[in-house]
Amino acid sequence: MHVFFEDDGAFKAGTVLADNDSSLQVEAVSGKRLKVKAANVLLVRDASVRQDASAEPLDHWPLTPSRVWLIDLVGVHRYRRLGRRRKVQNLARLHASFLGDPALNRTDKLRFLRIYLAWGLHGRAGWKSWWHEIDRATRAKVARNARRGRPLA
Repeated sequence: MHVFFEDDGAFKAGTVLADNDSSLQVEAVSGKRLKVKAANVLLVRDASVRQDASAEPLDHWPLTPSRVWLIDLVGVHRYRRLGRRRKVQNLARLHASFLGDPALNRTDKLRFLRIYLAWGLHGRAGWKSWWHEIDRATRAKVARNARRGRPLA
């Protein structure tokens, strides 16, 4: 079985050597063996399924539609440096689009914020201020859309 996971703020891939309920023993592509928390596993692929070059990319992934999110990146601009205000605005927009989704809980949202803030590189200090700022900006966006009669998308 192959996995794609987050480790110390970086995304890595590897092969599962042992599977426990709360963690996996994984051999990373680099050859290093790691103990990976199950909560840090992003994708799992069953290696026993034969790869077919004509198949769609997600055909062989054992994921249900309720656990896969695709983000439309049309209109995305790349900036050399984003200020905190712009980051909070973008995160609030993303958060607002998932407000009514029961499959996404607070733990998932915190895990995303943790990766976004690169806790593995910069430490975890200050995450609560980000969390509160994003919450305020999200509530403001929801209210603004309600006043304008626009649905959240």
